[in-house]
Amino acid sequence: MKNKKLFIYLVLVIICVITFFPFYWLIVSSLQSLERSFSYPPSFLPDKPLISSYIAYIKESPIILWIRNTVVVASVSSFLSVFLGLFAGYSISRFKFRGKTPTIFLILLTQMLPPAFLIIPIYFMFSKMYLITRQSGQSSTHFSAWVNG
Repeated sequence: MKNKKLFIYLVLVIICVITFFPFYWLIVSSLQSLERSFSYPPSFLPDKPLISSYIAYIKESPIILWIRNTVVVASVSSFLSVFLGLFAGYSISRFKFRGKTPTIFLILLTQMLPPAFLIIPIYFMFSKMYLITRQSGQSSTHFSAWVNG
């Protein structure tokens, strides 16, 4: 029994090493110079870690703007989803109204459809409203995906 457990742990450790090695290699290669990254035999630990490529990338590209846009879109869509979902769920569960059963059925029906079905109609609708490249369009797309799925 103990040998079987030891074998299972050994297999799991090997699988974890195989799975995480590419991520480790990615980080190590990014911290080395270009010549050192392609040298043979490869070095598995950087001698002198270099972060100059990261600094140059941050200075030359608008990555700060991209991160800000991502945070804004994610925050707005998450807040709207939680806010509206909270009140909708409470009202459906606590109040009696005509059409409650069909409403619940329609909500469940929309959740059974994959969000990929909505991509083309949303694109056409947002292109006519000129919202393709705007944060409001992206936030509402993410919001509809959160509500749908």
